[in-house]
Amino acid sequence: MIRSEIKEAIAIVTIDHPERRNALGSQLMRDLGGALSSAEQNGAVRVVVLTGVPPAFCAGSDLKELAGLSIPDMCKHKSEPAAFARAIGYRTKPVIAAVEGHALGGGFILAASCDIVVSSSTAGWHLPEAPNGWLPPWGLASLVARTGPVRARRLTWGPRRSMALKRLVSDSWLTWLIPAGRPSTRSAWRPVLPLSHEKPSCPPNASLSRSLWPMLSAG
Repeated sequence: MIRSEIKEAIAIVTIDHPERRNALGSQLMRDLGGALSSAEQNGAVRVVVLTGVPPAFCAGSDLKELAGLSIPDMCKHKSEPAAFARAIGYRTKPVIAAVEGHALGGGFILAASCDIVVSSSTAGWHLPEAPNGWLPPWGLASLVARTGPVRARRLTWGPRRSMALKRLVSDSWLTWLIPAGRPSTRSAWRPVLPLSHEKPSCPPNASLSRSLWPMLSAG
């Protein structure tokens, strides 16, 4: 379900479970965490790209898996992607979300938790929770960190249809918007490729501090 490869000091981590729209099941989350940890420990890797096999970057929680759980087990299930998303901010190497297809619910938040977000011009971004009567169970801090509290509320209370990509760019949600069919290719990473060359001169603790500083400055 998770594939990893290294190209030009870039670890490409791919969620490969298209029959479930790359939904965040328990085993998938464990494998994904292992893949990012391996990339972080690999001295040849300077940058990590997280992507998904079409038709979706990630459709959020695995609802089929959730349907068979008790309430306590459901809470535990939700805690796994939450812990993974928080851990991205503590990693010593930048993580780039390369999004093609749908990024729904937890998939939206997963991308938000990455340092940089690159999206295909045809990607579908949507947070369906609030229009359906509930709140996202995790990851709202990532929205606030990326866009600020007012825009984060607007995204959370968003429309039933996919959000306009131009609005997401203007709201500082997306870092780059590129033509369809290219977010998981080298052309998508060109603006951030300098990171793969600059990182050796940047001590790991300095990279970590860039993630911790917003939390520390917030008190």
